[in-house]
Amino acid sequence: MQSHHLFIQGIILGLLPIGVLVLHAENPLLPGNWIIFAGVVALTLVFWGTLQIFRAPRLTAMLALAGISLGNFILFFEYQSDPLFTMFALLTSIALLYYFCSGKLYPPIELTGSLQLERMLGAALSVAILTLFSPLFVYESQLYTLAVFISLLMLDLLAYKYTSCIRKTKFKTIMRSFAIVMLLTFIWLYYADFIILGGLMTGLSSVAVLLYKKHADLQFLGIILQHPARGLAITFFLLCIGGTLLLRTPVAMQNELSVLEAAFTATSASCVTGLTVIDISSELTLCGRSFLLLLIQLGGLGIMTLTAMALHALGKLSLSGEQLLNKLAEPQEQDIFKTLKLIVIFTFTNELIGALLLTWGFYTVHHNLPLALELGIFTSVSAYCNAGFFPGTENLVPYAGEKFLLIITALEIILGGIAPAITYSYLKIQKYRQLPVISQLILKTTAILLLAGTFLLLLFEWNGIFKDMAWYDKLVNAFFQSATLRTAGFNTVNFALLSMPSYIVMLILMFIGGSPGGTAGGIKTTTLAVLALTFRSAIRGDDQVNISFNTVRQSTINKAVAILISAALVLILTIFMLTATQTLPAKQLVFEAVSALATVGLSLNCTTSLDAVGQIIIMLAMFIGRIGPLTLFLLLSEKQFSKRPGYPTIKIPLA
Repeated sequence: MQSHHLFIQGIILGLLPIGVLVLHAENPLLPGNWIIFAGVVALTLVFWGTLQIFRAPRLTAMLALAGISLGNFILFFEYQSDPLFTMFALLTSIALLYYFCSGKLYPPIELTGSLQLERMLGAALSVAILTLFSPLFVYESQLYTLAVFISLLMLDLLAYKYTSCIRKTKFKTIMRSFAIVMLLTFIWLYYADFIILGGLMTGLSSVAVLLYKKHADLQFLGIILQHPARGLAITFFLLCIGGTLLLRTPVAMQNELSVLEAAFTATSASCVTGLTVIDISSELTLCGRSFLLLLIQLGGLGIMTLTAMALHALGKLSLSGEQLLNKLAEPQEQDIFKTLKLIVIFTFTNELIGALLLTWGFYTVHHNLPLALELGIFTSVSAYCNAGFFPGTENLVPYAGEKFLLIITALEIILGGIAPAITYSYLKIQKYRQLPVISQLILKTTAILLLAGTFLLLLFEWNGIFKDMAWYDKLVNAFFQSATLRTAGFNTVNFALLSMPSYIVMLILMFIGGSPGGTAGGIKTTTLAVLALTFRSAIRGDDQVNISFNTVRQSTINKAVAILISAALVLILTIFMLTATQTLPAKQLVFEAVSALATVGLSLNCTTSLDAVGQIIIMLAMFIGRIGPLTLFLLLSEKQFSKRPGYPTIKIPLA
C-alpha cells in the first residue's frame, strides 16, 4: 500500500473542519435550520467517505461527490458575494474530487505505527495551514476559530490512536496523558488568539517532530531530493517563504510592507516573473533590492542546482539525488555535475559581461556611476533570469530610444531563455562540425518565434504604440518586445494601448515561453516544436514523427501533449477564478493570468488593482508556472504500473 494515501487522508481530515464556515452562509432555498442540517449532512458525507477510503474506494467516491455537491449547493449564493471563500471552497472541492476519483487505492492490511504517523503528519500539516491562513478569515473569526479547534481535536485523536501501536507501556502513558492535557488546555483557554497561536505552534512543532521521527537517519535535503516534483515544489516554496521574511525585515523596507505585499513580491522574484504590487525603487531600500536580486538569482539559476552542487562537493548526494538532477537538467554531457558546473559558470559569465555593458549604457544616459552600476547589475541579472524586475517606476519605458541598452538587454533575455548547456553547444560547433539535433530544434524554433513576433508587432503597431518613433526605433522596440514576451517581462511601451491583434500575438508568445533548461517559463519551444512536427506527420499520414533522420519517441509526444493540456487547464482555472472574484475588465485579467502562469511579468496596468484574493490567485499561478503545470499534476498522482504485459490495440475514429 502506498503510504502517502494515508498522508493525504490526514490532510483531508485536518482540513474538513473548515466546512463549519458553511454555517454563516445564507441560502434562500434553505430557510431556518435547514441550512445547518444540510451543512452537517454534507460534512458527514465527506467525513464518512474519508474514513471509508481504503475499505470501499467506489463508495468513497460516491459519498464525496454527494457531500461536495451538497456543500456547493448550500454555498451557491455565498459564492456571489464572498470571492475569498469562493476561491478556497472551489479549490478544496476540486482537490478532493481529484483525489477521491483518481488512481488506485489499495486497502491496508494493518494500520501499523508508521502508517499512523503518515496520517498524523497530514493532519498536523493541515493545522499549520489553517492557522497560517487565519488572517484572511478575520471577518468570520468565531467560526474559523471553531474550525481550527476541531482540526486540533482531530490531530489529538489521531495521536491518541497512534499510541495503540506503541508497545512501551510507559511511553504510551506519557503520550496519552500529553494528548489529554493539550486537549483540556485548548478547551479551558478557548478564545480566538490563543487557539490560532496555539494551533500554529502545535501544527509546526508536530510536523517537525514527525518528520524527524520518520526520517531520523536521513538528511532533510536528502528527503527533498527523493522525488523530482516534490523537490521542485518544496524548494521553491521554501524560497518564497524565506524571501517574504527577508523583505519584511526593517533593513529591507523604506515603508512598512504588509505580509501579502512582501509575499507577492517574494513569490514573483523567486518564480522570476516580474509582476509586482509595489514600486521596488521607492518601497525597498538598497538592501531590500539586494535581497530581491538574490531571490531572482536563486529562482532563475535554480536553488536545487546550487543545493546539489553543495551536496556533491561534500560527498553527501545520494543516488536518487543524481537521478533527480538528470531529470531536471537533462544534460547534453554524460557527467551531470559537469553540466551543472557549466550552467553556473556560463550564467555568471553572461551576467557579468551584461552588467558591464549595461552599466556603460546607463552611464551614458544618467552620467551617475553609482546609479548606473546599480541599474546595470540589477538589469543584467533580471534580464538573464527572465525576471522583468527593474528598479524604476516606469520599467524601461524612459529608455525606449536607447538602442544599445535595449539590444543588450534583449540578448541577455534570449541567452537566459535558452538553456546554458544548449548555448554552450553553439560555441563548440567547430569541434563537432554540426549542432546536436536538440540544439538545432531549439535554435530554429527560437529564431522563428523572434522574427515572427517582431514582424507581427511592427505590422499591427507601426501606427499604434510605435507611432511616434523613428523607423529604426520601431524595429529595435519590436524586436525587444518580441524577446521580452518570451517570459522576461520588461516593457518599453504602454501595453494598455495595444491593438487586439497585437494582444493575441502577445498571449501566444507568452504562453509558448522559452526553452527547457533555461530561466524562461511557458510550455517551452521544444514542446511547440514536437506538437508542430506531430501535426505535420498527422496531415502527411506518417506513422512516426521524424526530425533530421531521427524518430521522436512516443513518450516524448505524450509528454508534450500532457504539458499543453495541463498548462491549458491551469490557465482556464486561473482565468475563471480571476473573472469570478475581480471586477476588472476580462481583457486585463486574461493577460494577467497568462503573464503569471508563463512567468512573464507583463501587465496591462492592473496588478496593483487586484484585491487580496486576486493577488493570491496570481501568486498561485506564478508558483505553478515556475515549477511547471505538469509537475503540479505529478504531485497529485502516482505512477501506475500495469500487471499485464500489454493490451490489444484499438482504433478510435476522431473525425
